[in-house]
Amino acid sequence: MEEQDNVFVQTESQLASQTTKTSPEPSKKTLPNIVLTNVTDFIILKKDLTSIVGPMGFTCKANRSNIIIRSNTRENWMAIKSYLIEANYEYHSYLPRSSQPFRVVLRHLHHSTPAVDIINYLSDHGHKVNSISKITHHTNKLPLPLFNIGLARNNNNREIFKITKILNTIVKFEYPKRRPDPPQCHNCQKYGHTRNYCHHYPRCVKCGSEHSTDECTKQPEEPAKCANCSGNHTANYKGCQSLKKILNRTKPKVKAKKINKENQPIPTLAIPPPSRRNGNEAPSPNSKGKPSYVEIAANKPPPDQSLYIIIKFLDELKSILNPLLTVLTSLINKITLPITPTP
Repeated sequence: MEEQDNVFVQTESQLASQTTKTSPEPSKKTLPNIVLTNVTDFIILKKDLTSIVGPMGFTCKANRSNIIIRSNTRENWMAIKSYLIEANYEYHSYLPRSSQPFRVVLRHLHHSTPAVDIINYLSDHGHKVNSISKITHHTNKLPLPLFNIGLARNNNNREIFKITKILNTIVKFEYPKRRPDPPQCHNCQKYGHTRNYCHHYPRCVKCGSEHSTDECTKQPEEPAKCANCSGNHTANYKGCQSLKKILNRTKPKVKAKKINKENQPIPTLAIPPPSRRNGNEAPSPNSKGKPSYVEIAANKPPPDQSLYIIIKFLDELKSILNPLLTVLTSLINKITLPITPTP
């Protein structure tokens, strides 16, 4: 699904001024980060910001490629952004949450319904519409019975989900579905922010050069070049290696399940069937029944050790019983001899 151009939209400056007039943002609320790139001299930047908002008006945090600036008040946040624009710094930021519209999706209303009628109906029910746009199919571009609506932030925003009928039509309001991919800026082609709050130098989506896509002179037969990974594809290609790395970092890690050793069954050793031997044949010292040195060192019994012990015991018992049987046999013979009378 794709959105058509907004039918009725308030600009960012209107949103900011409206928020400032109606509900000024407390200093305790977190303001969006300001992310700078290509900073060559941090000391100059720090001195300039200190002279503008004071030493307690901002904090910085550097990572491998950016400097993140945080401010404690909205006035300082706006002053820092104005300075960065005048000093020609490359940065991007975000719209404060208090100025962000409350977004909903309207379902089951015919696409030919005028946007003004929807705005007037919602206004009568206490909802001020900042933006409204039709949604079209992503392949054939045909309009769908769907509308994207942005409401001005208010305490009654969630009351809109109770509305089930508009203009004699059974409808449904719901939250918009979150996209799995991060947002991509159409100005610098980087991920994680949008062009409305981007102050980086433009990069072409087709050739990767430092100009806007509208000014590109690349011919269709010429190979494309990605502005992010320098691959031979456009910067909005979903198979880009830069996008894959970001998705791998943000993918939730599945923790391995802990194995409970107490509930695990004890493995049993399979004992092979005894080999056929003659009664007088003792097991050879090199037979498989004798434990090897490795098995003894590892304190691990060989598979047929019990069989070897039984056979050895029987052989020792036989060597003891054989002499006894011989003595008993001779005694029995002497006892059973016939007695001859004496003359």
